[in-house]
Amino acid sequence: VALKHEISYLKPTFLQDNVVAEVIAEKVEGARAYFRTVLKRGEDVLSEIQSTWCCLDAGTHRPARLTREVISRFVPTA
Repeated sequence: VALKHEISYLKPTFLQDNVVAEVIAEKVEGARAYFRTVLKRGEDVLSEIQSTWCCLDAGTHRPARLTREVISRFVPTA
């Protein structure tokens, strides 16, 4: 579940633009996961987004910690 997004708009984006999103998992603390997303048009950085998410148990819908095995797939230094 998304808890927070902070967006820095750096350049305008237009409907016909070919935009690529680069999503980087930065860290996991408890049930929270932190991501950085960079939107690019070619080499131009259009925006940078810092996001905080809460991981949930699929059955109970309550916050749940991820296992080290799952974290290591997304955050190599974990």
